[in-house]
Amino acid sequence: MSKIEKARAYWRSHEDQKAIDILNVDDLATSAEALFVLGDIYNCADKRVGGVSRSVPQARKYWLEAVKYGSMDSAVELGNLYYFGDGVKQNYRKAEEFWLIAANGGDELGMFKLADFYFDYYPEKIPDGIVLFELLTKGTTFARNSYCKLGRIFDRGIGVERDPKKAISWYEAGARLNDGNCLLDLSYLYYKGDGIEKDINKAIELAEKAADTEWLKDIAPIVVEKMRKGTLLN
Repeated sequence: MSKIEKARAYWRSHEDQKAIDILNVDDLATSAEALFVLGDIYNCADKRVGGVSRSVPQARKYWLEAVKYGSMDSAVELGNLYYFGDGVKQNYRKAEEFWLIAANGGDELGMFKLADFYFDYYPEKIPDGIVLFELLTKGTTFARNSYCKLGRIFDRGIGVERDPKKAISWYEAGARLNDGNCLLDLSYLYYKGDGIEKDINKAIELAEKAADTEWLKDIAPIVVEKMRKGTLLN
């Protein structure tokens, strides 16, 4: 078992100081993984559980060093710190800077966070977000969410000219993966006849499928009921 593996084992056993001691050795000083884990330990520490107090400055210090040695996970975490203002002054530009490092390094989480950041706050950067979301549709763990985001970009005209037909194409791709949000958003377009021939039965069918997904099991049945009554847009 390597020193890093031993440190992780101690950390899982809530022996934080032992994990830190193993990682704080000269031969791991330039290890991106060791530095990332050190940052993680300090960021997640709870003195009542593992005997070490949480320290965002320490976490930040180790993550910054880890990024120098190629840790994209550390870049993502630094972006999170600045985005939420967790132990540092909130700074969206700094969050973007670190997520961009991760995205450029091919980190899928970094790519999604950056694209989603543009989706929420910077419509002028949506073209860059579209490129990232499209890359993430290619068999990644973020494929379903990316199909949904792409659909909504064109459905709502976020940073681009509104194009219901393109939205439908992306929603349909997500619906084939049984993404609840894609199913429900697509059902709205069928219900309204927006970019596609109006089809109430199809809309209800899609909304019912959305109701079978965990996130929409409470909301989608209400939508189905309103569609059946013809009151959804009232």
